[in-house]
Amino acid sequence: MGNRLKYMKKLPTAIALIFTIFIIRIIYILIIIDPEYRLHQQLAFKEDSYFFDEKLKKMSEGSIIFNDPDSIMQYEEKLLINLLLSVPMSPIELEQEIEKSIANSPIESYRIKVSNIMEANLIGDGFDIIPITPEKQAVSKLELTEWKWEIIARKPGIQRLHLTINAIIHFEGETVPRSIKTFEKEIKVEVTLTQRMAIFINSNWQWLWVTIIVPLYPLIRKYVKNYRKKRQIGFEK
Repeated sequence: MGNRLKYMKKLPTAIALIFTIFIIRIIYILIIIDPEYRLHQQLAFKEDSYFFDEKLKKMSEGSIIFNDPDSIMQYEEKLLINLLLSVPMSPIELEQEIEKSIANSPIESYRIKVSNIMEANLIGDGFDIIPITPEKQAVSKLELTEWKWEIIARKPGIQRLHLTINAIIHFEGETVPRSIKTFEKEIKVEVTLTQRMAIFINSNWQWLWVTIIVPLYPLIRKYVKNYRKKRQIGFEK
């Protein structure tokens, strides 16, 4: 009787194991073995890719232009990066627009694919980058779309800025980004001797306090004490 009870307790576990193996077997046959299933999946992927490519082909074209920062910046120097996008304007026409806000600065212009919503991101580890305008914006077919960033050089040496322009596309009920154009700029950040000393002190103030200021404190205190004593003697005379 006891053996029978033990067998009855183990029966549900054995049934669950057999059922799991059966399901795994079916999935293996459908996905790995069944060529029709694999062919169906491949055709579905090709169909989705075809429709997405057709959507890209139907995208409008527009012009972009932005000021190209100099290859050399000073430490803690501030700079304004301005990017303009226009559907009807040519790059030459955009040059006149950007010169109104930023004069005497090298510029770059391109023709790119444009969607109803565009995104522009500016990143760089050696800089503080402050977006002045929204990075994701609706694009007008008549008016200019503008992005602005303020950058501050924070690390000395060779640094890199990366500008990425993305189209936001609605596809199969989802909103997905599509990278349209990327740019990279190498900038050498120079530091004066005074700035270098300030950076060193700011980064090592705790070490300087322990190794220099604390040991000198008794000498400074003794000097101040002697100075006060001499002044007191002078007043008494």
